[in-house]
Amino acid sequence: MRRASSIVAIALATLTTLDRADAQVTPQQTMDSAMKYLKSNSGTDRAFGIVTLGLLGKDAIGASKDIVVALYDSSPEVRKVAGQTLPMVNPAISQPVLTLARSDDRDAKAQAVKDLGKQGPDAIGAMPALMNTFDQTKGADKGQVLLAMAAVGSQDKEMTAKVAMWALKDPDPAVRAAALQALPKMADAKGQIATFLPLLAEMNQQSRLTAITALAGIGQNNPQVLKALEGLTNDKDKQVSEAATKAVGILKPRK
Repeated sequence: MRRASSIVAIALATLTTLDRADAQVTPQQTMDSAMKYLKSNSGTDRAFGIVTLGLLGKDAIGASKDIVVALYDSSPEVRKVAGQTLPMVNPAISQPVLTLARSDDRDAKAQAVKDLGKQGPDAIGAMPALMNTFDQTKGADKGQVLLAMAAVGSQDKEMTAKVAMWALKDPDPAVRAAALQALPKMADAKGQIATFLPLLAEMNQQSRLTAITALAGIGQNNPQVLKALEGLTNDKDKQVSEAATKAVGILKPRK
């Protein structure tokens, strides 16, 4: 407790000194300086950086991800001050994120995941906590975490690509199903057409069925997708032909 209190005192004194020395120092400049401490090998330095961000309050909201990452730091001191800082910087995500980082209650964590998912892109700072939870979760619960990540990262091209890969390659059926459900709602979903289209010609049935389902969700108004799926409606694999017929019915313009 004393160590954390002393770090707060030092950070506060530093900010006060900066304010007196140069009235032109902006919150962004102070935040940039604090971020440098987060890269230090010293836990005390990292804690100092986190506390400094906390003293900036909501002006440091752009550093939310870094504060959330600090909740999983190897240093107990850093984890403690990160938990104290997050509510000051980004109160909207703080409670569910702290639940994910600290609670062992499955139901509480499931609710926290839902709460963050409902916030959508506004909760992007919580992504490190969601990713950590995703890695630690199994089965249907893992699918729900994926849906929340997709909602929070719906404007992120990298997250869209990850969702596409989970749809194709994750060994858990619940995760694959959740990814296929989430993908069409993501801003860059159509950018993944090139990922799925070539898979229609593969020998692996599961890959073909996954691709058909994905393209049915993201291939609207794409003649190339429609033509490729129409070509599979008479495929010798009955499951493939039935899935393709259903997809064509979804995509084909109605007269």
